[in-house]
Amino acid sequence: LMTIRQLFLTLLLSCGLFAEVEWRVENTNFTLSQASLVPMEDTDYLYNYNRTRLRSDWKEDHFFVTGIGDTVNYLGEKYIDSTSFGYIKHVKSDTPFKTQTSFSYYGNDKGVAYAKLYRLYGGYDDATNRIVAGLQNITMGVGHIWTPTNLFNPRNAYALEPDETFGVAAVSYTRYIGTKSQASVVASQQEDRSFKYAAEYKVSLESTDIALSTIKSNQTKMLGYAIEGD
Repeated sequence: LMTIRQLFLTLLLSCGLFAEVEWRVENTNFTLSQASLVPMEDTDYLYNYNRTRLRSDWKEDHFFVTGIGDTVNYLGEKYIDSTSFGYIKHVKSDTPFKTQTSFSYYGNDKGVAYAKLYRLYGGYDDATNRIVAGLQNITMGVGHIWTPTNLFNPRNAYALEPDETFGVAAVSYTRYIGTKSQASVVASQQEDRSFKYAAEYKVSLESTDIALSTIKSNQTKMLGYAIEGD
């Protein structure tokens, strides 16, 4: 599998070969007074969080490529020195290659910044088939807030933005069966180079969505279902 540098070069080359590329820049900034994440530690930390995101999308007929990269900055000496921030530093993507740089301290250790590759994937999508390869988001189940069967991209408990999840290095295929149902299979490689496999079938019945799923890896064997009614 490619390194982050090779992935970025692949994205840049694809952008250079085709003219129809859309670029988007987003910025999120919070200044927070947050309680410690450590049990029995009655401490509040005041700090600033800033994330700048660069996204590039290329599409040609049914083919597409998407790349998303972030720069993240924390400012607040006491928070950066805290045990709570130590948890954040040790949470990383379960992929066979690194998706973020080391943490760089500045201003006499009052601030820290790093960069990360959030998503980089490409594929093919038409009215019947969708195949995607690369660092992507694999969503399983039908819940909008939380689904216990979603073991590929579970929510990051330390993320300030609820929809922020680590990507997985995977190949996924979805077959659209009419307009009411779809079947999907996924194969991904984890940090220890082992593989995780999954299959899911979703169907919509009037105002109810039902999903049946299975996941298999060295650490996990799951059969699950999810039902959502509106």
